[in-house]
Amino acid sequence: MPDDYQFQVPEDHKEFAVLSPVGGERKDLESIFLDDRESPEINGMRFDKGAVVQDFGTTDYGSDLTSGDVLTFTPTRSRDGTTDVMLVCSSTGIHVMSATWAATDITPATGYTSSLTNIPNTTEFIDRLIITNGNDKIMYWDFNTTHAATALDVVAATVNLTKAKFVWGYDTYLFALNTTEGTGTPAQAPQRVRYPHPPTYDDWDGANAGYFDVAKGGRGQISGVNQLGDFCVIFKEGGIQIVKRGDSAWDEYVASSVIGTLSPRTIVNINGRELWFLGRHDKTREIHVYSYSMPGVDVAPSSGHEPIPMDNAIHRDMSTRINVDALWNAHAAWIPVYNEYRLWIPTGGTSPDYLYIGQYDGKTIKWTHNASNSVNCAAAHWRRIGETWTTIAATWGGSTDTWATMGEGEVAPVPVIGCDSGNMYRMSPFELSFQGGAIDAIYETKDFLRTEGDTVYHAVEYEAKGDAVSVYYSTDEGLTWT
Repeated sequence: MPDDYQFQVPEDHKEFAVLSPVGGERKDLESIFLDDRESPEINGMRFDKGAVVQDFGTTDYGSDLTSGDVLTFTPTRSRDGTTDVMLVCSSTGIHVMSATWAATDITPATGYTSSLTNIPNTTEFIDRLIITNGNDKIMYWDFNTTHAATALDVVAATVNLTKAKFVWGYDTYLFALNTTEGTGTPAQAPQRVRYPHPPTYDDWDGANAGYFDVAKGGRGQISGVNQLGDFCVIFKEGGIQIVKRGDSAWDEYVASSVIGTLSPRTIVNINGRELWFLGRHDKTREIHVYSYSMPGVDVAPSSGHEPIPMDNAIHRDMSTRINVDALWNAHAAWIPVYNEYRLWIPTGGTSPDYLYIGQYDGKTIKWTHNASNSVNCAAAHWRRIGETWTTIAATWGGSTDTWATMGEGEVAPVPVIGCDSGNMYRMSPFELSFQGGAIDAIYETKDFLRTEGDTVYHAVEYEAKGDAVSVYYSTDEGLTWT
């Protein structure tokens, strides 16, 4: 080809630009069939205000809080309501962090043992924080940062409740779900929901104390619980049953007889309107991210109103990666300020080490992923900083923070994660590394090389910005890159 050769663009050519490539990652279609705004591969990135940006980095939120691994944490307030506190459950004990964010051990003297196979869960009820892990006695804490947690001795004439896998505060009732109970040698009651006399947490033999068994809504044991409006949503391994307190008894409804969950920590309430969870179809055994919502406001559930999959774009990829023997260890968090459902799954081992990020606006879901993101637990911490516009010391000219700094909000949601070796981190868009390591951010365009009908692409320009941006191209369908 001569040096002075110039490609002659046809007169009827069209130039167009993909100004906002935020259609999300698609693993369900060949690259050539994707929309121009979609991508076959987005790693270590997320969407923010119409742009594709690097995923959150981390900054220390608490280091060496405990000798064990952080398994779960519960943001709350001190008993007098003046101080932010966080209850941290690790593999070695229970700890509370307060003003200085230093950890105080409040493990009960009766003992406590937790791990990824029996992760603690908590619920605030009346003036107590109730804690259970399915391995030890149910515990409670009175929100006093100098007091230890206390084990509940539920021994009475009609019940000997020794363990529960889940606890939930429903109206004036404290639910203990999937219990171990009974006189003599206690046995597991996997579909049992037991409650003390309302509105107490310790009167398990009172006049209105009782229980019911979740026998409808599919097979298996109780594997999670949440709430939508006035309805308590109880998940099982192979179905979903919903209960509501009636005039004299419990009204029961079947939400699904075939879709349940083995991943209780992935159940997340999305703005009070729907529940998202990593579920499994009991017949096909397929694993999906599902959404369940009520048929309408205060409308009783119906058997025809099933959960719907939200992960079609990434389902094929997730199915090949997830360790189905460790589904219990998966977990998720909803970050409302970014409209993000963050789902961590275990892949080769048992620890949650692979992150899928779904940005959801109430109608559409767009996915990305982060292949190197080992996290044991996560949540949005609505931490109050106590500053107001009249008390903050800095002036506009002297402030070193940006206008969008999450810490400036009175109740700004701070995404927090718990990891191994007693470490907790705050996720931030202003941090460029994750736990001290580089974030490998990759965005791949659709295949513009192969023709689609009569379409021929003569040139493609790729524009991005950052401290270090590398652009590669492939002319052999992604086998090699230059």
